[in-house]
Amino acid sequence: MTIKTTDFWDQTAHLKVIDEVFQESVQDKLSDLVGLKIFDDETTKRRNDTMLIEDGLTGVSYIPEGSEYPDAKPGDTNTFTLQKFKYGAKVVISEEMKMYNEHGSMAERIRSIVDDGMEMIDQSLADILLRGFSTASYTDVFGKTMSAIGQMGRALFNAEDNNIIKVGNVQHPKLCAKALDAAYVMGATRKNRLGQNKAVKYNLLIVSPLNLGKAKILVNSEKMPGSADNAININKDRFKIVEWSRLSTLMDGQDTSEYWFVADSKKIKKQLKIKWARHPELIAPKEVAETGDDLHRFSYIYSRGFLNFPYIAGSKGTNLVEDDPIRVKTVS
Repeated sequence: MTIKTTDFWDQTAHLKVIDEVFQESVQDKLSDLVGLKIFDDETTKRRNDTMLIEDGLTGVSYIPEGSEYPDAKPGDTNTFTLQKFKYGAKVVISEEMKMYNEHGSMAERIRSIVDDGMEMIDQSLADILLRGFSTASYTDVFGKTMSAIGQMGRALFNAEDNNIIKVGNVQHPKLCAKALDAAYVMGATRKNRLGQNKAVKYNLLIVSPLNLGKAKILVNSEKMPGSADNAININKDRFKIVEWSRLSTLMDGQDTSEYWFVADSKKIKKQLKIKWARHPELIAPKEVAETGDDLHRFSYIYSRGFLNFPYIAGSKGTNLVEDDPIRVKTVS
């Protein structure tokens, strides 16, 4: 028997494998996270992010020859603070896994924790929309209590911002042609606090997988689905469809698959916010534990929330629009 030191195998070779698998896994998951495509995604190194919100200046008017320019009229000014929190878990790479070069097992551990962590980020963003009809605090996907109000102390969807979808006096209609048109018109005819036209162009339709088939029919059909006179589809080409599987259920199991939302693609990121202090990261240990194991820390630090603006509107999809002659029924 030949006596060797503990360096008889390369105790660092696995680190390169782990890093490559981690980077690949994160990139794969990033492409699947719908929330990051509609939320404003920013990196800051502050513990808390305090934003100054100005609701815009008005007052452009006719200036007679030789007259001074009038002062612009200030809009509402508020501040709003988002607090960052840290999330993560330890991933154990055992001494035996390193010794026997069990790279497949190492890779599977890394991929699975990345999948779990990234999916929880996406769900935490979806929860902002799903919980957006109430000001009540809620328990998020991480088990932490979260606030459900914006800078004006209002829910994401509220009467003051007039961004709860309705048909006539019926709030929360199921997705149908008439409701979709009503949402579009609601944005197009919006007025500001001075009564001036301030249209919001709702051109994103955000739905769960349950409503995806229905949404495609409503948005892509040349003719009105189900119309007796084969009328032109007024909703065609108005919306880009965004499917978000996280909209299907809440953490408590409540079915939210009928919920649907419309948003202004150019302005939505002014309203929905996510701010990172640490992007998803796998932190390698500087020392080996007494057991010989490596304890890698999977971690991220971020805040998320919303501002009270009308750039997204929503419906719980609980009420059928009975008089809609072109209502699209459940699509299997």
